[in-house]
Amino acid sequence: MNLDITSTPFSRFGSRLSLGIVDGDLIVRHIRQYSGRERLLRLKFLCAVPAVITAEPHVVHVRAAEGTAQLYLRGDDSLVIASAGLDVVILLDGGKFGGAGYGFQEADQRFKFHFPNGQSFTSIELHRGRGELHFDRYMHADGIQRVTKVELLARCAGGQLLTSLLVLPVERAMPCESPDVESDLRAGRQEWKTFRAKMPPARGAMAELAWYNLWACGVRAEGRLKRDAIYMSKAHMAAIWSWDHCFNALALAPANLKLALDQFLLPFDFQLPTGQLPDRMTMSEATWLVTKPPIHGWCLQKILAAHELDRATLADLYNRLELFTNWWFEYRDTDQDGVPNYIQGCDSGWDNSTVFDPAICPESPDLPAFLVLQMETLAGIATKLGKTALAKKWIARAGKLLEQLLEHCWRDGQFVAPVSRTHQYDPAPTSLLLLMPLVLGNRLGPARCRQLVDRLEKNFLTAHGPATEMPASPKYLSDGYWRGPIWAPSTYLVVDGLRAAGNPALAGRIAGAFCQMVDSAGGHYENYDARTGQGLRDQGYTWTASVNLLLRHEFASA
Repeated sequence: MNLDITSTPFSRFGSRLSLGIVDGDLIVRHIRQYSGRERLLRLKFLCAVPAVITAEPHVVHVRAAEGTAQLYLRGDDSLVIASAGLDVVILLDGGKFGGAGYGFQEADQRFKFHFPNGQSFTSIELHRGRGELHFDRYMHADGIQRVTKVELLARCAGGQLLTSLLVLPVERAMPCESPDVESDLRAGRQEWKTFRAKMPPARGAMAELAWYNLWACGVRAEGRLKRDAIYMSKAHMAAIWSWDHCFNALALAPANLKLALDQFLLPFDFQLPTGQLPDRMTMSEATWLVTKPPIHGWCLQKILAAHELDRATLADLYNRLELFTNWWFEYRDTDQDGVPNYIQGCDSGWDNSTVFDPAICPESPDLPAFLVLQMETLAGIATKLGKTALAKKWIARAGKLLEQLLEHCWRDGQFVAPVSRTHQYDPAPTSLLLLMPLVLGNRLGPARCRQLVDRLEKNFLTAHGPATEMPASPKYLSDGYWRGPIWAPSTYLVVDGLRAAGNPALAGRIAGAFCQMVDSAGGHYENYDARTGQGLRDQGYTWTASVNLLLRHEFASA
């Protein structure tokens, strides 16, 4: 498989490093960091004409008239550059922080870059070749010496260059042994093949790329992460959010139930005694100011429909899901009317959706819809555990919440989002978020389902799928995050709702359009322009890869 690392970062399962191409140069990212701090090094190969850079799952190739180079990831923290005839400049890049760090020579052919803003030490050992360290500095008005550029010129000696880079959050002695390039490359190739052999057959090149995406974005349990985790990306969004992980769990479940359950349970390892799940998790931190929508019951229901779990696992899942479900009613029902609300857009996962323009704390109808499904999932688990009374309680609560959802949020043939306490609402909403109750399918009744489907087809569907904001809306933005672009999770939820509502033909058509859009864009992007299908924002995004796999598997037309 050939990789285009302008659209799909190069990495391997477990590695905390990734490589991509920016402005023709190779960029090394350190994914222990997040939000602009992950970009660490820039590699410039010295050649008269820009080098041709290609990649396979285990190696990056650089070819130029002057020579060739191979780059690969060794272990979880190391990058190896093996060059025949190509000199390379290794620059401290630092992303939005620039090269604000330090470089020094530690031994004859050993150098270190210290990047405080990126919380990393990069040790560079030249096993073959020779190095020259250069940096620019000036004295700031506060009397502190500042460094503006740090670079190491690594030159071939006898036509050969072999160097190892070790990137760590703390300073540590670097192993001195020279890497065995051929042996390392065989091991890397085999690691990918072993993972791939356990996964279902791929339907098309982009499905094969989707499996690579999931493998390459894996990190091992470390620090605050108690399980092996699939990050959303090893480019910019190097973290896990408390709904993104559900789509990865669904894609992995048919072939690797343990890894799938680990993805599902990741945020529950951080669950507070109150029941709240975090917003975002990495190996070094968790954030709590917002949360994410409760699609977890919907996700788990799909896994349980295909797999039998042991009693202890079911009991554990029940306890976690019950605590999370009750949290929404105790902490996110601000007017105590029985219908929970989001505080702001990030709680919904649709950060800047136009639903949140009129006011904060809307009773957005997708939230109770997801909670209805979550209560039904709890009832199903309780039944499997032989707790009949509990199951009846959850079924009753789900039925009552469904009634309240329709009473609060169904107006004039559409769902609206009343503001908590005042219950004022926008009578002409333009966000796809208000169609998400489609996941309830026939629970809404045939007439309401038809009205929602008509609204979807008339106002939101483009040739590539459902836009997150009406393209005719004055608030529509082609690259407006949740104010226009097509996203994988909203598309899959719509498709799943259409099936549940008895409209498999339209579901299949949307599934096919989404997969064709991914093919044409050439990668699994964070989102896509709803009118052109162009990939937008982050690259190699795993929930997009997972949805691509799910739709191709579930629909012959996709």
